[in-house]
Amino acid sequence: MQRQSLQLAIITEYPYRAEMVEYLAAGKGWMVLSLGGPPDLAALHNQPVDLVLIDLDLPGAIALFGELASKLPNTPLLALATSNHLVQVQEARLAGAADFVAFPIQHQHFFAAIERVLQSAQTPLATSQTGRMIAVTSLKGGVGRSTLAVNLAAAIARRIQAGVLLAEAHHSLGQLALMLNVRPRHHLASLASEANLDLDLIRGYLQPHASGVQLLAAPGEPAQLADLTPDTWRQVLALLTEMAPYVVVDTAPVADAALEQALTQATELLLVLDPTIASLYQARSLLEMLRSQEAISARIHLVLNQAGARGGLSTGVIEKHLGEPLAVSIDADAPMAMFAFNRGIPYVLSHPRAAASRQIERLAEHLVEVRSARQQSALHRLPSFLSFWSQGR
Repeated sequence: MQRQSLQLAIITEYPYRAEMVEYLAAGKGWMVLSLGGPPDLAALHNQPVDLVLIDLDLPGAIALFGELASKLPNTPLLALATSNHLVQVQEARLAGAADFVAFPIQHQHFFAAIERVLQSAQTPLATSQTGRMIAVTSLKGGVGRSTLAVNLAAAIARRIQAGVLLAEAHHSLGQLALMLNVRPRHHLASLASEANLDLDLIRGYLQPHASGVQLLAAPGEPAQLADLTPDTWRQVLALLTEMAPYVVVDTAPVADAALEQALTQATELLLVLDPTIASLYQARSLLEMLRSQEAISARIHLVLNQAGARGGLSTGVIEKHLGEPLAVSIDADAPMAMFAFNRGIPYVLSHPRAAASRQIERLAEHLVEVRSARQQSALHRLPSFLSFWSQGR
């Protein structure tokens, strides 16, 4: 979307950073108000702006985000982050930042970030209460995506003391029923023959678990597998968000209708990787595609699984190559994970004091806080994931 006559503001102590923003904005015909530090906030009231960028190198930047979020609740805030301050991006988001731009600035990512936050600010809240959809995704298998999904769902359910839905959005065999030690009477593939989908029908497919999680499971037998149409996936996922405050969706690393619709409707994306070169490469490829699309405004959270594994890449190396901070690193603990899997108990419940459990609890806390802090943001959707997936390969 081509936007005309935007008025941006940048708050930084470094003139060359302001000049870079001014240069990029001039190419679009936008105006830029440059404020040094400490900023004269009266200028933002006297000369209304459409968006404010705040340099995280500015002393007191996090506090400034909180102050502006309170004083200018309808003005989106963006963080400008160098590699030295990537760890502060999460703090800035919790304080009120809608997104961030890495410096040195890549023009494509810069314009995409601005488009995302402006679309989010202009999209009105739905009249009905809808839940938050958290899609757990990765381009590489074997990174612990399903393990994270089931443990995160259990952790959120315990934190909010309310039901959480857990769904397998893929055309492969399901694992989550095994992880929860339940035997669903119905599975997703049966929906292929359903002509009319509604809340009552989907509710009948859910399998309850003692943790407060309700599972919408994929088939457990090869003979039961069936492909659902894109429209069926769209309807099913949309209905799930009407049934619970949080929906955790486990995806597969396959570019099909299920993945497209999961990423389209998600409000939070957890991009999971492990400390291997192959996983890092795939994560960077997916992250760049997601970040470069103006239509995507879902928050992306990088999750390192199996952190600290012998011979694995360090978190510092991973963050440097991805150019973004990790939302959480989950320690490698293969014996505990295997114990929990074989007994059908999420390890956040069976081993609540383990390091990996505490790290997932912190991730759950962060995601719940994001919902509370940004409850007024309605997220614009991705029109077609498959189109740019094929371009990025």
